[in-house]
Amino acid sequence: MGEVTTLVPHPQVSCRPMRWHTPRDFLRHVQSKDDVGIATGAQIANYFEALETERKTLSA
Repeated sequence: MGEVTTLVPHPQVSCRPMRWHTPRDFLRHVQSKDDVGIATGAQIANYFEALETERKTLSA
């Protein structure tokens, strides 16, 4: 497990039609990496909850 980054677009980018390519290009770049995954907040929370449950099970 590595790091978690949250993308929160600034209105200067997300509300300007001429700049729609900026987040698109960023996400394409991220998706092109073999060691990077994209997940929702719920997926991340479920992953860590499962790890915690497993840890508690193993230590009991």
